[in-house]
Amino acid sequence: NPADLLTKKQQIDTALWKSGPSWLSVSYPFWCSSPSLNNDRLLCDDDPEVHRHAFCSAECTDARDWVHRMADHYSSWVSLRRGVAWITRFCRYIKDKRQMGSGSLSAVDIANAQKLIVQSSQKFAYPDESKGVFGKRSRIHALAPFLDPDGLLRIGGRTGYHPLIVSHLHPASKLILRHFHEVSHSGVEWTLSRVRRTYWITNARSMLKVIRNGCFTCKRLFNKP
Repeated sequence: NPADLLTKKQQIDTALWKSGPSWLSVSYPFWCSSPSLNNDRLLCDDDPEVHRHAFCSAECTDARDWVHRMADHYSSWVSLRRGVAWITRFCRYIKDKRQMGSGSLSAVDIANAQKLIVQSSQKFAYPDESKGVFGKRSRIHALAPFLDPDGLLRIGGRTGYHPLIVSHLHPASKLILRHFHEVSHSGVEWTLSRVRRTYWITNARSMLKVIRNGCFTCKRLFNKP
């Protein structure tokens, strides 16, 4: 910029000061491709007013599926299951109008929606295990997981019951725990035993403590005056 010449402690280029850069004398279409641009004053590395900046760019991709995004916007486990069930029914109608159910949701619709939600949680938190790849470095290796006929991860062992594995990283886990807590507003261990009949939620005990401490009904019933 010729206007900056007077601000620098160096000899002034009279031609540049009077006429400006040489590419201004050519027509506009040649401004960007004019070879004279390379002959004008360029920035020097030893110029004290030249500052180098490093920029880092990254592309972020959303690993959440549509069920995960729905769970972020629901505050009730019952409402989430019904919302997923209605969407799956509509998807069946789009594919084949003869499969469109009529009336209210059935128990089968709710059960299928529940499977989709659990599957969404497992694919989000345990993508390799959901494909049947079980390694010793897996975060759920101690649970001896296995895939059931529906493709869902369950806890292994010889106890006779195999609850579904749900990650605490998925928002549905908090909805499930709050749903079981609001049934009786009992202690953490009692609620946890009821939850683990069907679901094995990672870090469930600490999450239940947070839910119970923030429950207004529990504060009104059990807090000391």
